[in-house]
Amino acid sequence: MLKLNDDKKVRITLSQMKKTGTMLLLTVKTYDIRKQPPKEGEFERAWYRVTNEDTNQTLDYKHIKHIEKPEGFEEDAPINEEEEDPAARPTITYVAGRIFLDKNGRWVYESYNHCFTSDRYPDLTLTLIDMYKRSEEEVKH
Repeated sequence: MLKLNDDKKVRITLSQMKKTGTMLLLTVKTYDIRKQPPKEGEFERAWYRVTNEDTNQTLDYKHIKHIEKPEGFEEDAPINEEEEDPAARPTITYVAGRIFLDKNGRWVYESYNHCFTSDRYPDLTLTLIDMYKRSEEEVKH
């Protein structure tokens, strides 16, 4: 698991990973920042991009604000400290996509650009990895 903050570039050398079924799940997780809200427009252009450095090809590019939020989630809802435990505030995890090594030895990127809240999917990453493992087992049988 690799965690980065802000404007960081992550370089993954896929050719070093050769085990069929290897999968990388690309996510962005947000936290409750209502107690120290950002300046107006500070995250207006927040985005992520997946590129192939060898070919300089962009595989995926998405502004965070263009990804539809789950129904009923209000990112900017005011804090009511009397009624709400700030630790109970759901977080959002954006799932950009996944990269996996298929049975033919080719790396495949699937773009999802979807988000989930922690109140509905508390162990989202583990759930998605488990789904992937089960699908791989079904393919083998």
